[in-house]
Amino acid sequence: MRYTHKGTGGGNFEPLPIAKYSAVPSKVEQRNGPKREYLAVTFNILEPGYENRKVFYNAPFNTYYLDQLLIALGYEVIEGEEIEFDTEDSNWTKPVILSVGHKIYEGKTQETIQSISSAVIGGELANNPPATVRPGAHKNAPSLKNGKKIRNKVPF
Repeated sequence: MRYTHKGTGGGNFEPLPIAKYSAVPSKVEQRNGPKREYLAVTFNILEPGYENRKVFYNAPFNTYYLDQLLIALGYEVIEGEEIEFDTEDSNWTKPVILSVGHKIYEGKTQETIQSISSAVIGGELANNPPATVRPGAHKNAPSLKNGKKIRNKVPF
C-alpha cells in the first residue's frame, strides 16, 4: 500500500484547505498490504472550525513515511537500527502538525498529508515547526519516474 489519503472517508465534506493543522492520532491499525505491512493512522484535526475532521495516513514499514510519523510522535529513529514502539503508549496521544495538500484522484480533489512534524518544541506547542525529516532523506523514500511512483523493493 502506498501513501493514499481520503481526507473525509467519502463524506460530503469539502477537502481541508491547503495549510498546516494541529492534529492528534485517534486510531492506529497495523495492516498487511499487497507488498508490506503498514500503519493506517486516522488523525483528528484540532484547529478551530475544523475540529474532529479526520485525515488518513498510511505509513508503510521501512519507509520515510513511517520514520517521519514516529519522529513527530517523539520516538528516536536511527538509520539501520530497529525501533520498538507500542501504539498504546502516551506518544500516540501527542499532537502533531500535518502539512495538508491536495491531489486529484479519479477526478476528485482529495487531501494528502505532505509532511508530519512535532507540535511540541521545548515543552511548548509550536505554531509551525519545521519538518523533522526531509523527503528523500531516508534510503527507502519513494522516487518518481515519468511522474509515476516507483514502489520500494525492500522486503518486509
